[in-house]
Amino acid sequence: MPVLLNRFDVLNSAPASHWREAERANIESDTRGILIQLNNSEEGLKVDSYPTDLNVMLVHDFSSSAPHTQDPTTPMAIAYHRTAKILCLYILSWFHGSLQEELHNNCTDILESAQGLFNGGMLHPSYWRHILLLKVIAFAAPRNSLKEGAQTILDDWARKTGLCGIKMGGQVSAWDVDIASF
Repeated sequence: MPVLLNRFDVLNSAPASHWREAERANIESDTRGILIQLNNSEEGLKVDSYPTDLNVMLVHDFSSSAPHTQDPTTPMAIAYHRTAKILCLYILSWFHGSLQEELHNNCTDILESAQGLFNGGMLHPSYWRHILLLKVIAFAAPRNSLKEGAQTILDDWARKTGLCGIKMGGQVSAWDVDIASF
């Protein structure tokens, strides 16, 4: 995804020319290929391992109950999967406005799952899985209301946890963690 996003940025900043149309076609083809792989892997997870909705797995708390799987990394993998899918839909929606509705639906699903993660003065342990997703939605959502909703959730969490922007400040500067590196 980082290489694809870089190519997309270069395409959007370059003046119109013949090579630009060729690169546009290449970026679109590559993005569609990645999206097909993501959709196939999602269907595989649904059928093979998790009869439950993947959004439920995204917010599963492995510390409080027996998980649906013995692999606690699966929800984080689903978060990365959702992030990549949103970015692919974002790129493709620049070429085909008809995909904005699918992008909107994916962003809405994530916002709905993130809104319930603060309850009774405690953040749900899975909120860390949503930070990158919310940052991407705040950037890539097709409607300002979704962008603002994602940023509002992030700002709310920042007040409650000390998370500021994309950095989490530790007590010692060496503990600072760049959220973009997750």
